[in-house]
Amino acid sequence: MVEAPFKLNLVKNEPVIRDDRWEISITNLGDFGFDGKLCVRHRQLGTWDEWPDSEADAPSAITARAYDLEHEVTFPSLGKAMRAAMSFLRRFGSGEVEWLEWDVDGQRHVVVQHTQRGTGELSGWKYQPDPVAALAAPA
Repeated sequence: MVEAPFKLNLVKNEPVIRDDRWEISITNLGDFGFDGKLCVRHRQLGTWDEWPDSEADAPSAITARAYDLEHEVTFPSLGKAMRAAMSFLRRFGSGEVEWLEWDVDGQRHVVVQHTQRGTGELSGWKYQPDPVAALAAPA
């Protein structure tokens, strides 16, 4: 048996779920316990408050949902927060998802699972146009 040159020291209660356009962090306050919030970040355009319609009187459905997940909704368990993140990706994402966990020793996020479009748990998910890119497009 060959020994691995290093061992990952993963923090499994601080996952990140992402696809090619979104990165959703499930926040955990360490010693203070699970706080039940999600931080939704567009990988090119940043967080909801940086999107073009974030200060509009009637924000888009995507901006309103990202705001709710960060400020208004509290999930009682990590599992329910994960389901909400997956629901967000099903509605607004591209259908190809990676799960990341924090590696304490390497001080970085490590991909621990990858599911392609149309396979496994994500079968039936369709590629959707990027709703935030549409907001940023010139009129």
